[in-house]
Formats: sequence, structure tokens, C-alpha cells
Amino acid sequence: MVGGRFAKVISKVYIDRNTSLVLVRILKEYYVILVGPNKAEVIQKLDTIDEGEIEKPEDFQSVLNKYAGGKK
Repeated sequence: MVGGRFAKVISKVYIDRNTSLVLVRILKEYYVILVGPNKAEVIQKLDTIDEGEIEKPEDFQSVLNKYAGGKK
């Protein structure tokens, strides 16, 4: 995890060399952000989740599927 007192990067998954999906906690809210070379865009705000539910920071795919939908 990378971050400070109010914001933390929980996990990051690269889509390609210049683009990634980032799961970020800001205060007690979670966001999925698409980060590209020239911009960042909030894809979805997630319901507040208990960090105990995130077993490993690198387990981004299961967290994303659980809270944002998708294949399970």
C-alpha cells in the first residue's frame, strides 16, 4: 500500500504499459480510478468496505468483482 494519512492506494493493476486501474481509499470511501498518461478518471465509487475484507493488497481483481460487479 502507498499513501498517507487521508488517502491510500490499496492496489494497482496495469491494463497496458501506460494505463492502470487503481483502487484508492480516501478517508473511509473507496474509488476505482482509471489512470492514463494524461488523465485520471473515477470509474466507480464503491460502498465503504472493511479493509479486513481485503486479504492481500494485490488481490485487486476479487475486490473489484465483489464490489463493482463482473465475472466471479
